[in-house]
Amino acid sequence: MMVLRWGMKMRNLMLKYTLLILPVFIIFLGFRYYYEIFIPIVPLDELRLEIVTDRSEYVLGEVVNVTFYLVNDRPYPVRIVQPNEYWFAGYSEGDQNKTLVGVFVTPSEEKFITIPPYTRYKLEQFSFKPALEGSFKIYIVIENLKVSKIVKIK
Repeated sequence: MMVLRWGMKMRNLMLKYTLLILPVFIIFLGFRYYYEIFIPIVPLDELRLEIVTDRSEYVLGEVVNVTFYLVNDRPYPVRIVQPNEYWFAGYSEGDQNKTLVGVFVTPSEEKFITIPPYTRYKLEQFSFKPALEGSFKIYIVIENLKVSKIVKIK
């Protein structure tokens, strides 16, 4: 009889806590959804595109590591529609063999990318191996955005 009462007490206690926790969880999910709705969707060309290399000068034969970022310079978060494609390239002046990469993004469940305030969103990382000394030009194109950077190869 004692075990039966203890079991009923535990069952009632678990039911109470479940009924207390469930609304908090639902409110949290609702707030997150509500919050996402009010983050403005901005066109891609209102963001800044940035190219970052690990160094500004390299010795011929070294690999140039590049990271491409989309930057939100605003004091509030923004959302962008995930780009379907973008192109980037790296080449030395006078080199006949230019590296051109096209990235085609497969549509995913997440149609939007949320970028927090004053934050960089990593779009892509890539490594180039320059074939000639001199200036090595890196550029990326996404819709109406285009940016380039030059590093020195010694």
